[in-house]
Amino acid sequence: MPVYVFGSNSISQLGLGTEIIKSKPVRLSFFDEIKIKKVKCGVIHTLLLTTDGKLYSWGCNDECALGRDGDESIPGLVNIPEEIVDMAGGGSISVAISVKGNVYAWGTFRNESGVLGFTVDIKIQKYPLKLKLKNIVKVECGFNHVLLLTDKNVLITFGVGICGQLGWKVSKRNKNCLIPTTISTTRKRKINEKFVDIKCGSSHSIAINSDGEAFVWGKNIYGQLGLNDRNSIYKRQKVDLKNIVTAEGGEDHSFFVANDYNIFSCGRNDLGQLGLNDKLHRDIPTSINVIRKLKVKNISKNIFDSNNYEEISNFKIQKIRSCGHFTIIQIENTLFSFGFNTSGELGYDCETSNLPTEIDFDFGNILDFDVGNDFVVVLTE
Repeated sequence: MPVYVFGSNSISQLGLGTEIIKSKPVRLSFFDEIKIKKVKCGVIHTLLLTTDGKLYSWGCNDECALGRDGDESIPGLVNIPEEIVDMAGGGSISVAISVKGNVYAWGTFRNESGVLGFTVDIKIQKYPLKLKLKNIVKVECGFNHVLLLTDKNVLITFGVGICGQLGWKVSKRNKNCLIPTTISTTRKRKINEKFVDIKCGSSHSIAINSDGEAFVWGKNIYGQLGLNDRNSIYKRQKVDLKNIVTAEGGEDHSFFVANDYNIFSCGRNDLGQLGLNDKLHRDIPTSINVIRKLKVKNISKNIFDSNNYEEISNFKIQKIRSCGHFTIIQIENTLFSFGFNTSGELGYDCETSNLPTEIDFDFGNILDFDVGNDFVVVLTE
């Protein structure tokens, strides 16, 4: 099945076997005859899942984030003895969830001093290691922390937590942060702690409950938590928004998507990260009103006819993905990007884009996509 990649390839992020930056989408032919299902990008590596539960990886393998031997510049199979249903990658850490709810992880975590370790006893884990966790249904990674969701809607975290991103207080010298730990409940009756979705920014975390309420914790020096202040916290707090269905985190910014497909952004914005057509940081989630004014190609008509565009209000937002200082939004089968464009990751030529701008490429039917720190991977049918 067709896979397209673009952006930086300086550390083999695109899986093309070359070191050439691609500012326009190019086809990764390795998967042409393989049925694919899902993609998750780490900071500088990628994990791709097939329909039969097999996992492929490529990109930087300096600290074993790929979980395998062999050429890191092209996709290679990761040896895991179970069918995989979800996965996520961070800076040098990777995690996979099996169909049975088991957790496999490999690589390592880094803090401001360098390599912190994979576990208390293991510095770097070269191959997938089964952790002592059960009934896990979803995983997300920040740059150096992992957030898990159980089938009972409970949150579990581990990794680096000095900014509060683990949801519990962490000591600088204590490696207990590397032990998966359940985030304790608040014990307040009025708070719904039945979490149904989780997301991570680089050093902050987001959880959404069944009532459409978003809770945040972690690093907040640019207001990325959306709490109208810039204080980093380890105890989760509720964002003043309603009817949230999903969220997304970048390096120092966040997005919240409501059930009417309105997108709110907050945090750092000096490089256009928030898509608000300015460069002002936001401590409060602010609606990206321009989304409603965008137009997308009507796929039921001739897409090359410029008259066959319809207002965005007629379509729903499928996905939003962010990493580093840029973001891509999928609306129907059109991708819009904005933010910092260091290596062509926006899909067009410019230094920065303050507004969501269409990537002029016919991907066909988009199955899934994700972004790393400066690259993009798109799966199509």
